[in-house]
Amino acid sequence: MKFLKLVILLIITPSAFALDSVDDLVSECFNVKGEPQKCADLAKYYSEGISVDVNYEQSKKFAMMSCDRLVPDGCSTLASLYKEGKGLQKDFKEVKKYYTKAYDLYTALCNENDGYACAKVGDSYLNGAGTAINKEKAQEALIKSCDLNSIFGCALLAKFYTQNINPQKSENSKSESSKNFEKYAKKACLDIVSVNKKYRFNEDIGRSYACNLLVAIKESKNKLVEANEEIWILDLWDWILNFDKRYPLL
Repeated sequence: MKFLKLVILLIITPSAFALDSVDDLVSECFNVKGEPQKCADLAKYYSEGISVDVNYEQSKKFAMMSCDRLVPDGCSTLASLYKEGKGLQKDFKEVKKYYTKAYDLYTALCNENDGYACAKVGDSYLNGAGTAINKEKAQEALIKSCDLNSIFGCALLAKFYTQNINPQKSENSKSESSKNFEKYAKKACLDIVSVNKKYRFNEDIGRSYACNLLVAIKESKNKLVEANEEIWILDLWDWILNFDKRYPLL
């Protein structure tokens, strides 16, 4: 119970997931001395309906602005819009163009030890976005990201181990993957205290996702039998699942 309560506090306390206001993001985005990453965050806000109504035209505008300023998240969002035909006509040449540009920019930043960018390099290898699918390179990039204390990177690494446990491998191998999954989910949820302000939106998403995974582990391992506790857990679980559906960014 203590563990679960700690997770709840991390997820629902405002300081654990304090979204930047749209007005603050707009101010930063249009400020020539501001942080261009905030333009990419705005693109995501409008494409996902976070704090604003979904507006693909606005998402496209801010994605283009940020991509032109060499922000890879903006290029990635633009590729997604072309891929899904949201606000733009589907165009797979443009999809490839912008995913490749995003991958190249992420790689350059990762080479400069930008932990979040390394996480996105790993994600690119996992999904074949801008490069060929390569799970070994994905794992390498995600480990580097987590070693650089990117919450988002550790969360993706935990997810990597949940999705890449080969049932044909030995029990020892599967056990090791399970241990790694819990290790990196715990690091993202509980152990990394400071958040990179530049990537706060994505880092906070990573923390929430990791905490979600840890609650799932604990809930599956320790079925509660007392009625009042069971109801409490189900209410919590319903809240977390709805949260994860609203922010399906990992």
